[in-house]
Amino acid sequence: MFGTYKIKLFGLYTQSVFAACFFLFPTLSHLSAQITTVKGGVIDKETNEPLPYSNVGLKGKSIGVSSDEFGVFELNYTDKSELIVISAVGYANTEIKVTRGISQTVKIELLPSATQLKTVTIGSGKYRNRHNPAVELIEKVIAHKKFNRLESNDYYEAKKYEKIEIDLVNISDSLRHKKWLKNFQFVFDNIDTTRIRNKRLLPAYITETASDVYFRKSPEAKKEYVQGKKQSLIEGLFDGEGLGAYLQHLYANVNIYESNVMLLNKQFVSPISGLAPTLYRFYIMDTLMVGGTRCINLAFFPRNKQDLTFIGNLYITDDTMYAVRQVKLTLPPEININFFNSMSIVQEFDKLPDFSWTMVRDETSIDFGIGDGKKGFGMWGRKVMRLKDFTFNKPRENDIYSGEQNTIVKAGAKKQGEDYWLDARQERLSKTEQSVYSTIDSIKKVPDFKTFSKISSLLFSGFWCNDKIEWGPFSSAYSFNEVEGGRMRFGARTTPLFNKHFRIEGFGAYGLLDERWKYGTTLTYQFNDNNFGEKPQSAIRFNYQYNTEIPGQVVQNRHEDNFLLSFRRGKNDRMYYKKTIGLSYIKENETGFMYQVGYQHLEWQPAGILRFTHTDSSGNIVEIKNTYANEIYADFRWAPNEEYFQGKNRRRPIVNQYPVFGLHYHVGFGEDRFSKPLYYHNVSFDISKRFYIAPIGRTDVMFEAGRLFGVVPFPLLINHRANQTLAYQDFSYNMMNNLEFVSDKYVSFNMTHQFDGFIFNKIPLIKKLKLREVVTFRAIYGGLDDENKPGGGKTYHFPEDSTGRKLTYSFEGGVPYMEASVGVANIFKILRVDLIKRLNYLDHPNVSEYAIRLKLRFEF
Repeated sequence: MFGTYKIKLFGLYTQSVFAACFFLFPTLSHLSAQITTVKGGVIDKETNEPLPYSNVGLKGKSIGVSSDEFGVFELNYTDKSELIVISAVGYANTEIKVTRGISQTVKIELLPSATQLKTVTIGSGKYRNRHNPAVELIEKVIAHKKFNRLESNDYYEAKKYEKIEIDLVNISDSLRHKKWLKNFQFVFDNIDTTRIRNKRLLPAYITETASDVYFRKSPEAKKEYVQGKKQSLIEGLFDGEGLGAYLQHLYANVNIYESNVMLLNKQFVSPISGLAPTLYRFYIMDTLMVGGTRCINLAFFPRNKQDLTFIGNLYITDDTMYAVRQVKLTLPPEININFFNSMSIVQEFDKLPDFSWTMVRDETSIDFGIGDGKKGFGMWGRKVMRLKDFTFNKPRENDIYSGEQNTIVKAGAKKQGEDYWLDARQERLSKTEQSVYSTIDSIKKVPDFKTFSKISSLLFSGFWCNDKIEWGPFSSAYSFNEVEGGRMRFGARTTPLFNKHFRIEGFGAYGLLDERWKYGTTLTYQFNDNNFGEKPQSAIRFNYQYNTEIPGQVVQNRHEDNFLLSFRRGKNDRMYYKKTIGLSYIKENETGFMYQVGYQHLEWQPAGILRFTHTDSSGNIVEIKNTYANEIYADFRWAPNEEYFQGKNRRRPIVNQYPVFGLHYHVGFGEDRFSKPLYYHNVSFDISKRFYIAPIGRTDVMFEAGRLFGVVPFPLLINHRANQTLAYQDFSYNMMNNLEFVSDKYVSFNMTHQFDGFIFNKIPLIKKLKLREVVTFRAIYGGLDDENKPGGGKTYHFPEDSTGRKLTYSFEGGVPYMEASVGVANIFKILRVDLIKRLNYLDHPNVSEYAIRLKLRFEF
């Protein structure tokens, strides 16, 4: 347990001896200015874990330093003092005596102290904000933050360097010696045991970016032009850009001067927020020198340790500026975050020529994993960001600040040579970090890697890759429904090894009950050199498909014939056999704007209990075998500053605070089965946005509106999104039956609020389960023009069951359809359970007032 620490201390000791011998002669000649050097490490006496960011200083003096993230420190001084005081938040202070005038190495062991906070509380009795010097100090910091934050300048620009590293943690020797890994032993030579005590780190991923940052206060704009970008990557498993964007999202730049801080896809309340005195307890610990600046050490703790808040220290300049000189943050162990063992954030601020302070270094380390963080397998991630070469109040051309995208990757950024990086790096790579690039290249050359890649692809994407062809997805190889019975399906698609610009996809399926083949093929030609689906897209696509379709069903992130979606409530006997022939062009740019224009021929044939019938001029009911339409369409989507994770199959957006807009316009024409002209316009608009409301969670809102002009049969009316699966679907109506409501005009509103444990965290016993609360509300209102209502010979009759009872409705009496739910999320860290109540239209057939729905989701 002490091995790594002893090695480090031994290294420090040998360095001390060497330094003492080397400087012996000059020291003897300058006895009047003796330098005392104290090196060592600070650990928890009970657990032997390092205590990062402990305070080490001379007793009664304003001379001191802080230990680093591993508890190691070095204190140099010329004062005559011999007593050193070591302190850390939550630990009893310890004093040691040192020898003046020499270099020495010590080991400091601190004992946890449950009563320590009482000794630093101003006054006596219960903690109060009123007449509390610590609270008065943080209020002054809050009042002055508009002067101290970097964004108080009208303009600024700087050179930025950023590095993100991901290491595998606690790789066991038993795993290393597995037979199937015998050809990968060179990978384990990079295991690092020095950076974190009692942990074995195996570097697995690293990315570096060098950028020019430009800021303008009014109108506000901040642009980052990436001049250099470098990363290690095993192609085929993940898209590098998508993985990089996801990591950037998790390790969002923490601005301590903002009221709310984004981290791990959650919004934390900053200790300098206006709400901070309500959510935190503050304590003045001591005064000390930080980088030559006299500072007040202000410790802070959350009032509720499971809220999205921090523990840490603010080092406030002891002057009238009340600026942050340094900040050290960590998360309470009890916090309601999954797969998290520990975290530390250290930010350093420097004084600028105009006497303001700005952040010049930001380091965030997070230990992810399953288990207690000591023996469990996991990942250790570290992001380092540095800024230099500031220029202030120098306006630039408007082109520098224009555009919707905040980050622009310059041409050639990914091709920068090593000479460029030697100058652009503001922090050198360690030996193990340098090895990641060469290791990844070596892995690709191992013959067994191809098999490993195929297995990984099957697990993550559901496809088995055979060089130029991928077979799958295997999750849809078998499914079942009431129309097809058992459904057997096989599919395949080409890979970039077949052709980088041209992709062929196809599938075949057979229903054992209806004894019909379904099939389809898609041909895509991509004009740029990006991977398929990677942003920005520029492609032309042709598709031909004959398949079954469930009216109104929209499945998120899965194939519609996924085996798990075969389990449904009620009857799934309303379906179409649908033929689609289409040609489209897709164009997307870096700003998040995308459009798709195309033509499609659509043909529907009723399946299950559906029938296409109408009343002819003689009053007779006539059954029609199928109906069809031709459409020309244009779909637009604008997602400014969208972040996404790009896998092999599809792109999955990462929801952030920016809105997403959609506009869809379809023109239909031809002849219907009444031999009458068919002509219609269908236009719809949608907007979705996430609102962060710290500290009570986040709200996702979606608004939609649509209008169809023309007389059409019900398959062409607006079939509203219904969900009869047992899985909860966001933005669908989970208590509505398929084809239960149709309209030619509608408005809808969907809302989901996730409290992230804000209520449960305050309930004894329950808070230990780290459950999270969710509430939702869905409403939709629509209507039908008289010409589109059944009867009168102008359109089809609405579907009925075997007893003649109507199954499809419009919204009668001006009443919207509504449903609401309350849910408990984070059960076993992955499960959400919702109790849903259908609020009206309870007289419709085959509906329930209450239901339970489940949802699986991995999130922090």
